[in-house]
Amino acid sequence: MASTQNHEYPKGLRIWHWLNFVAISAILLTVLLRKTFLAYRTNSSLIQEKTAAAGTPVTKAVADEIAKAMRDRMWDWHVYFGFALAALLVWRLVLRLRGSASRSNERFAANERRMQRVGYGVFYAFAAFLSLTGLTMVFSASLQLPKSVVSLVEESHELALWGMLLFVPLHLLGVIAAEYKSRSAGLISRMIRGS
Repeated sequence: MASTQNHEYPKGLRIWHWLNFVAISAILLTVLLRKTFLAYRTNSSLIQEKTAAAGTPVTKAVADEIAKAMRDRMWDWHVYFGFALAALLVWRLVLRLRGSASRSNERFAANERRMQRVGYGVFYAFAAFLSLTGLTMVFSASLQLPKSVVSLVEESHELALWGMLLFVPLHLLGVIAAEYKSRSAGLISRMIRGS
C-alpha cells in the first residue's frame, strides 16, 4: 500500500469525503421523499379513493395509518444515514486529531482560504447540530424528554436542514470554480485519486 504522505488528499480523508457525500445525499433524498411522494396526507387521500373505488372503503384514520406505515419504512433509512453522518463526523475529528487532514501545496489567496475555512466551519457546525438533534429525537423516549422539548428539537433540526441544503450547492460551485482556476486545476481528480 502506497504512503499517503505525498498525496494532497490522504486516502482516509477521501474515503470519508465520499461516504459523507453518500450519507448526506441519502438523508436529503429521504427528506425529499417524505415531503413529496410519501407525504402521508396525500397518500392517505389516495388510499381512501382507491379502496372506495374497489368497493372496500376505509376510514380516514385507517388510511392515515397505512400511509404513515409506508412512509415510516422509508424514514428508517433517514435515521440509519443520520447515524452514519454522526459516525463520520467522529471519524473526521479523529482524522484531524491524527493530522490526516489534507496537505495542500497550493497557495490560495488569503480571501479564498478564509472563505474555504468559514464554509467548512459552517458545514461542520450544521452537520454536528443536525446529528445531535437527530440523535436526541431518536433517543428522546430513553432520555425521558418532555414532548415540548422534543418538539423544539425537531423544529430546530428541520430549520438547520436548510443550512445543509444551502451548503451542498455552494460546495459544488466552489469545487467547480476551483477546478477551473489554473492553480487548482485537477481538484476533482485529486479528491478521487489523492494526487
